[in-house]
Amino acid sequence: MVDNHKKSISWHFIFTLLFSVAIMALVFFASPTYAPSEVLGAYTSSGSATGLGTPILPKGTWFMYNTYDGGSGSYDIQLGNPKNGQDIIGSYQVMNNGDGTYTVTYNLDQGVKVDSAHLSVSNSPNFTAKPGQDANQSFGVPFSDANGQFYIFAHFSVEY
Repeated sequence: MVDNHKKSISWHFIFTLLFSVAIMALVFFASPTYAPSEVLGAYTSSGSATGLGTPILPKGTWFMYNTYDGGSGSYDIQLGNPKNGQDIIGSYQVMNNGDGTYTVTYNLDQGVKVDSAHLSVSNSPNFTAKPGQDANQSFGVPFSDANGQFYIFAHFSVEY
């Protein structure tokens, strides 16, 4: 026997299906999303940073040094080459301990992790722009200087 009745999908079913799809789209596309770098402790990239100052070499590197002339000094830490725009991620400080010794410390912005830090102090700006080779001091450890005037090359490998 042949059934002559057409089977059709009810309008109620189609409306329910479309409404469900619209709700799912709202949930997935309108929900706030967070980039990993916005979450404290989640690093998505790494880079090289140095004290914002005078270029060590005229060509071949953007690493910079700073001049310390006495007292307490604070210097910005630049992430990457400043020709691409300044990106200050913290600062480092030189403290005169008052006994012929000096201590250099640093503070980085929240969410920036230091992989390695190199510090070089010299009476002349004769740095090679090779952080591991130039390093002759350590952050947080006092060092002596006879006249209280010196040049500083501070370098940081960071994740952010």
